[in-house]
Amino acid sequence: MTDKIDVSIRIGNSFNWENITPGKTYYFRVNKDVKISDLKSLFYEYFDENKKNDIMRYQIYTKNIILLHNDNIISDVIKDDDEGILFYAIVI
Repeated sequence: MTDKIDVSIRIGNSFNWENITPGKTYYFRVNKDVKISDLKSLFYEYFDENKKNDIMRYQIYTKNIILLHNDNIISDVIKDDDEGILFYAIVI
């Protein structure tokens, strides 16, 4: 059985505030061994087709602004005492 963890992704910035709202947070409950690419796919589901092209330009970062690559897994970036984890979605 795989451990679950509460994960949130907060929009860090936006080129178009009408489409993507900075500061808005999205919540997930996922396995600790989920890849960032899978987490991104869940994140993209929150957005309609008109916004998907914009949101797919975002990269996922830790709260220390370390870029996470698609093959990273959540358990690589958390501590044992983390009850939940916050990532940032930032477009550069």
